[in-house]
Amino acid sequence: MNKKTSPAKKQPKAKKPPKAKKPVKTKKTAPAKQPDAAPQAADARTRRLELALKRIKENRVREQADRSGRRSAVFAARVKNASSRKAPETVRTRGYYRFSRAYPGEVDADGMRENRAPVKGRFLRAAALALLLAIVFSGAYCVARAAWLHSEKPPAVPVTSPAPETKLPLRAMLHVSPQKAAETAPELLQAELSNAGCSTAVLEYKDVYGRTYREYAPLVSALHAGGYRAAAYVSCFKDSFHPENDVSVAVRPLNRQDEAWKDNSGNGWLNPFSPEARRMLLDTVSAAAADGFDYILLDNVCFAVDSGGAAPYYEGEAEFTGTRNQLLQVFIADAVKAAGGAQTILMTAFTALDENAPGDRAPAFGNLLGTAAGTLCADARFASQPKNVTVDGETFANASDIPYAFVLAVGEFAVKNAGGVPVLLCLQKDTAAAQTITAAEYAGAAGYILW
Repeated sequence: MNKKTSPAKKQPKAKKPPKAKKPVKTKKTAPAKQPDAAPQAADARTRRLELALKRIKENRVREQADRSGRRSAVFAARVKNASSRKAPETVRTRGYYRFSRAYPGEVDADGMRENRAPVKGRFLRAAALALLLAIVFSGAYCVARAAWLHSEKPPAVPVTSPAPETKLPLRAMLHVSPQKAAETAPELLQAELSNAGCSTAVLEYKDVYGRTYREYAPLVSALHAGGYRAAAYVSCFKDSFHPENDVSVAVRPLNRQDEAWKDNSGNGWLNPFSPEARRMLLDTVSAAAADGFDYILLDNVCFAVDSGGAAPYYEGEAEFTGTRNQLLQVFIADAVKAAGGAQTILMTAFTALDENAPGDRAPAFGNLLGTAAGTLCADARFASQPKNVTVDGETFANASDIPYAFVLAVGEFAVKNAGGVPVLLCLQKDTAAAQTITAAEYAGAAGYILW
């Protein structure tokens, strides 16, 4: 039998292969960048450079510290050997000269440096520099001054030559104080005489206070060597020194015999009737002549009439048979003998030359005309004149207001009453000296003394 074949089974359809899944889209990440070699190299170089600079700075600071330490040690040794000082040894400062040996390299937190240079040393160096400059300038001044004075020095004249009075219209004299005579070199004194137009220096041998100066011999010789002359001023009876030390030669108060009498100005006076007082004055005149003086200028040959409130007493007046004026004339004659070869000049107030001078009030108690003095000198200085002074009938309220007219009147009056002897005028050395010198010349005076 035929087997009935069953119909062929349908073959199952083949399964379609599953669709492949779409790949899930993922964000693509950028691959990590590799480090750049160039910047790394630059940073390395910078770090090496900074490190090198840092080491250089450290080395410099270390070297400066070493140098500063060594210098500080030297400085400390110097300070240790020096004397103790109260001034500070260091000063804090911001600036400093780098070339200094004590240059401080360290700087503190405030930016300040310790200046280790001693402060006292700076002051000493500054003082030394100032002293050096002062010495240099002083030396230059002295050289310039000496050159200037040398240029004006009058030409030297032999000792035997007379003084250069022939070049001058008058016999001109210049008063020189004791202090100036002692401190001024003879060359400078001669230059001063030349500048003043004078040929004779009047030196105070005995002043109105009784002080004597007897060291003039070298100066007189130097003046003679330069062609000049010297006059010794001697204040006679007006004397404060000797009456205080020896009352026996002094004018004394009438009611007190144990002390010296003084005038209103506080000046003492020697007693003209005292032989010891006259002898002392004559010895002074002789000493001046021995020192080489050419002239002896006698002043205050008179009695004191300024009572000062107490009447003066002159011991020995009762025993003298002559007058006071005769006593003074005898003294002048003795002084001329004591002067020897020196010419004697009698200096007096111009009123004492009046032949009609009242004998009871004038200091000379009569005029001194006809005395043995070869020359008279009338005092025409303004400072010596009282207010409202009368000259030959003309009254001057203040002599210094019209110097020319006053000196002219005094000169003419003195020349008229001098009895034919030469007359000098003592003039005040001031700004009006040029006028008074001209007035003295026109009045007929033989010369003048600038005082």
